[in-house]
Amino acid sequence: MLWELYQMHQIGQAQSAANNSSSQALKSISIVEGMENRINKLILINMAMWALIQEISDLKEEDLIEKIKEIDLSDGKLDGRVRVDMKQCPKCNRVMSKKHARCLYCGYEGAGEWGAFQDVLA
Repeated sequence: MLWELYQMHQIGQAQSAANNSSSQALKSISIVEGMENRINKLILINMAMWALIQEISDLKEEDLIEKIKEIDLSDGKLDGRVRVDMKQCPKCNRVMSKKHARCLYCGYEGAGEWGAFQDVLA
């Protein structure tokens, strides 16, 4: 009888753990779907912006591809990614956070290396 109670307790814990894992998996799927939607929207926006730029300029597809390669190689690797290195505060020489354009130690207000893109590259 004690053995049966122990087994029932173990089964209950296993079911609880399985339910928790299932809940976490569903949450992760929802997060991934949201990110996919955001990426698809950004792709659409980029395509629209490129079409508008082509309409008002003499730029061609080759110009865009060349600029993508140039920016990609800015970190020394042609890998389809942009890497932002840590930088030092020019005032106190401590390492500045990638997430902030302002030094967390001395308050120096330095513009981010990537300007308007700093928040998404951090």
